[in-house]
This record gives sequence, C-alpha cells and structure tokens, in this order.
Amino acid sequence: MNAETSQRSTRFAAQLSQTLGRTVAGRVSNGTLHLVSPDGTRSTHAGVAPGPEVTLEAHDPALARRLLTEGAAGLGAGYVDGQWDTDDLPGFLKLAAASLDDANAGPVGAALQRGASALWDRRPRRRSGAVDAMTDHYNLGNRFYEQWLDPSVTYSSGYYDGADDLEEAQRAKYDRVLDRARIGTNSDVLEIGCGWGGFAEAATAAGAHLTGVTIAQEQLDYAEKRAAEGGWTHQSDFQLRDFAEITGAYDAVVSIEMIESVDHDRWPELFETVARHLKPDGRATFQIITIDDRVWDTYRGRNDFIREYIFPGGRLPAPKVISELSGAAGLDTVDVLDFGSSYARTLAAWSDRFEAAWPTIEAMGFDDRFRRMWRYYLAYCQAGFELGRISVQQWTWQHAA
Repeated sequence: MNAETSQRSTRFAAQLSQTLGRTVAGRVSNGTLHLVSPDGTRSTHAGVAPGPEVTLEAHDPALARRLLTEGAAGLGAGYVDGQWDTDDLPGFLKLAAASLDDANAGPVGAALQRGASALWDRRPRRRSGAVDAMTDHYNLGNRFYEQWLDPSVTYSSGYYDGADDLEEAQRAKYDRVLDRARIGTNSDVLEIGCGWGGFAEAATAAGAHLTGVTIAQEQLDYAEKRAAEGGWTHQSDFQLRDFAEITGAYDAVVSIEMIESVDHDRWPELFETVARHLKPDGRATFQIITIDDRVWDTYRGRNDFIREYIFPGGRLPAPKVISELSGAAGLDTVDVLDFGSSYARTLAAWSDRFEAAWPTIEAMGFDDRFRRMWRYYLAYCQAGFELGRISVQQWTWQHAA
C-alpha cells in the first residue's frame, strides 16, 4: 500500500466511523459493532450491555457520503448495491435501533421504528398509482412466492401460539380469525385483499361461502385455480376490484394485512365500507401491522427503505388511529390481540426459506441485486418486530349498539 492509498483509506475509515458515529457506532449501548473499511482497517465500538456482536464490512468508499446524504434509506440502498455486508443482518439492524432508545434519536433507529415495519407496505393499495406499486410486488410471479412461503402460500404473519413450525402457525392464525369473526357453516364472508386464497380455503373448509376481492390479477388467477383444484369453487367468488366497488351484505368481513398499503387518506373509506356491508349482527376481523402510538406523528410523513424500494407509498396505522377510525364508522371493538413476536418468527422462517430456495429463484431470472433487496427487506422487518418497534394485531368489531 503506497502513501496516497494509505491516506485515502485512513480518510475513509475516519469518515465512515464519524458518519456511523452520528447514527449507530458512537452510540452503541447493547452489543458490539466491528467496522471494516475497504482496505481491511478495523475499528470496534462496544456497548455496556449485552447484545449482538456483528461486523459491518464496507466495500465502497462512497458509502460514507451516502449515509450522510440519505440516512437510513441510504444504508439499505447501499446494501442492495453491494456497498457493504455484515455477518448478521438482522443482528446489525437490531443493534442499530436498540442503541438509539429515543424514538427520534437518529436516522437508523427512527427508520426502524417508523418503517422497519412499513413492512407490509406491501398490501394491496388502491388507486392513485397505488395499484401499480402493489401489482409490481404481487405480480412477480406466483412461482416466486411458492418457492419460499409455506404450502398455503400465505404472505402474512403466522400465530405461534403453541405452533412448532410456520405451516402450523399460519393455520393457527386462520383458525383464530374464523373463531373471532364467528365464521361457520353457511356464513357469507367477505375478504378484502384475498391474496392467493389461503384464508378462503380455510373459510370454505369451515362451511362458509367467501367472496374475495383483490387488485392483483396473478393472485386472482391463482385463487380461482386453487378453488377449482380443491373442489370448492361453488363456495367462492373471487373478484378483481377495488374495495369501494364491493356490493352485498355479509355475516363477516375479514382483511389480513391489507390496510397497510391503502392510501392513508382512504382509511376512513375502508372502515365505512366494512360498516356498510356488515350485517347488523355480523363481525369484522382485521389483521393489521401497527406502529407505536408514540411515534405515529413523526413516522407518518417520512420515507424509508421499504417505501422507496419495495412499496412506494403506503403506511402503517397506529392503534389509536385504528380505534378512532373504526369508532367513527360506527363499529365497536370486541377484541384486540397483539402478537408481534410471532411476526419476528415468521420473518425468520421466510428468510431461511428464501435463502434455501435461491438457486431455483435465480434460475427464474432474478439477479443478485434482487436477492440482496429481499434479504434486507426481510431482515429489516424482523429487526423491527424483535425490538417491539412495530407489531401485528388482530382487531374484531361489531356494529355499535
């Protein structure tokens, strides 16, 4: 290494350490972070409390400037672009956020609180350009999702209440929704955002008739094929339409992780739609990814990695917002279950399955940048749930007396 190269390396190490010092390294309180510059120069930042021990290895000197100009979104984008790697991606993201206890202390921690979750900014959003973003995500191809989701092709959190594996947890989630919404023989059920038909299959097996709406053509085709092959076409009706176009009255209305990608200004319309189509003695059950009430005001107007790269737009509601909107629509809350730890386990299982399936996924035409984007996305969300910065809840309502 000549003198000029050495000076550049020293400047990079100093700049990177200073940049991360403003966000993570200088505030490490839990665990240990090792920073490695492109030439192998190392620095270590240890907290006083136990936590993950992780290494961040930078490959590109431009990373420091990117972090300064783009903050947490730049951290994610830098990973996707191959500017850095780590030996434990969820662990690094947990360390970054846990070292910033104050919800607004820094860009990395704040982003994990606002958006690690924005997680399912991936649910069917409606109109105003939202359809394009949602269909881009869901129409990657049914084969892509089949490779790493469980056999029911369920793209929402399982419920690990005694369940040993992902498939059991997904079934437990469906069973609880059926119970809370009082769905059984001859129930007329509306599902807003029916996905690939996983819940529809569970509901029809319980003797119900289900009408499912989606705005993703590939999901619609898959659900109809699933019903035909399973022999329950006569118990189902899948429709390609926006929730505002729904007709009819139903004993139960169900929606599983869809509201997160509905445009924020349409949330009141969604709850009004539920109230309008729910029979007088019916129940509605939603599964919703939520952001902490305390950070809602700062979170709702900001951008992050997932909004930028996975689901342009979209937002997680805070429990207080859900309560206000459902109440304004004339719905009384019957039950709320919080099970965020189940989502962390679901995401960990998805990550393992995604990596195991990568050779097959790659053969389908997806490149390494796509792999890194999805790897970061899943780890980003897992970290948020493990830290409790975001959660998942099941809400059940009935008409106000």
